[in-house]
Amino acid sequence: MYEIDIGFDGGNAGDSFDSKRFSAFDSDNDDDSKNCAKTLGAGWWFSQCNGITSNLNGVYYNTSRRFSGKGYNGIYWSTWMEENLKATKMKIRQLN
Repeated sequence: MYEIDIGFDGGNAGDSFDSKRFSAFDSDNDDDSKNCAKTLGAGWWFSQCNGITSNLNGVYYNTSRRFSGKGYNGIYWSTWMEENLKATKMKIRQLN
């Protein structure tokens, strides 16, 4: 299981992680009764399938829409932008 511990260190995007456990299609580690990775179409550090605050592995919509009948499945980071993002890069570095 992949865990993530995020400390917000400035910038203007804010902290939109809602869980520390990564859920995938074959590894349901979120707190929801459903598998959020299957429901939303992407693996991510989900807590619940509804009311998520981020999903950088989501679906790109060529509109400002970030929803489908399944919920928030667009590329989304709530504390920075309230619309679907076109692309993202997630950069990770060691603290020390």
